[in-house]
Amino acid sequence: MIKHVFIKCLLMLVVLSTATLAQTPQPDSLAQYFTPVSLQNPDSAWHVLKPAIKGKKLFLFGEVHGVACNLKLQLSLFKYLHKYANVRYLILEISPADAFLYNHYLNTGEEEYLLNNIYAYIKDERIFWQALYRFNKSLPKDDKIEVFGIDYHTKGTFLQAMALMFWNGNSHEYLPKELAYVSKKIAKTAKRLKGFDKLKQLIKKDFRKQPQIYKKYLGDYYWYFRQIIDNPLKEKHTDEIRDKEMANHTLNIIKKHIRGNIFGALGRYHTEKYKTRQNLMFFLLNQKVPILNINAYYKDCNLYSHGKKINHTSTQALYPLSKKDLAILEKYICQPITLINTNHTFFKRFLLLRDNKFMLYIKNQGAYTYEDMEQIKNK
Repeated sequence: MIKHVFIKCLLMLVVLSTATLAQTPQPDSLAQYFTPVSLQNPDSAWHVLKPAIKGKKLFLFGEVHGVACNLKLQLSLFKYLHKYANVRYLILEISPADAFLYNHYLNTGEEEYLLNNIYAYIKDERIFWQALYRFNKSLPKDDKIEVFGIDYHTKGTFLQAMALMFWNGNSHEYLPKELAYVSKKIAKTAKRLKGFDKLKQLIKKDFRKQPQIYKKYLGDYYWYFRQIIDNPLKEKHTDEIRDKEMANHTLNIIKKHIRGNIFGALGRYHTEKYKTRQNLMFFLLNQKVPILNINAYYKDCNLYSHGKKINHTSTQALYPLSKKDLAILEKYICQPITLINTNHTFFKRFLLLRDNKFMLYIKNQGAYTYEDMEQIKNK
């Protein structure tokens, strides 16, 4: 009898406990995977990355070019990774010559060699680089930033880089006599503003004849000189050739520069993992590079395409999503920018997210602001 009474009491307790649990609001298991990112202070959002950064060599931010907030997010994320992931190098979708000129700016603050790239006519780029310059200036020598370009050759910045290497810091009259002819050709090309490709071929040919003269004279510039003149990429190359060479550039940087890890801000076409397309990510993963990849997806954002401002949405890249799944996703994305940890079974249904630990969902953001630097100075 006592045994039966005990069992009845136990059953009543279980029923009451279950009813109480049902009435108690349960924590939302999915909400914790969404972190709002404030453009006014994005720094506080990146702490959720901390468990994922250990052991990574390369950190990639995959963007759609031309959305202004990209640069604010990248600057903030770079600073975070500089502090917590020993990131010391920045790779960009620019030419090696552009990168050389940006390094000169970061070290000196001199803008005069940046008149032939996007720094000169996009306000958001100038804000980014000026902030990076101030940050770099505050760092001790061993923690300074270096920039690398891994994309195709650009004519104007190539000429600027050669002029800086040959003339700046080494008085023109002290050029070795063996380099006098090339120096004159650089000056002539600068005056005429044509013959860029011919000049590059001339320098490459002359370098092969007397590499030790170049190495001795250029000193610390020599590695960057080689990266510029040996760059085989041209704008006309196919996407696969371009991405393979960009990957080779990246692997060379990883091999040569061992002072720290690398952050790359590149177009999402290069950083997305596809089933069949052989892009930058494909080639890097084949070489077993440890990567943390954060791709950005956009909804109703503005950018410029062929000189015209257009509205851009790329969230279709997340499909196939059912209407129910999309409604669930958008329920948690109540801020313009959200960092999403995709380590939840809900996200496994997304075709392209299976290998991405994090993604950014960006909506209702504006395009770059075009503003010519020289026109501002002349006002």
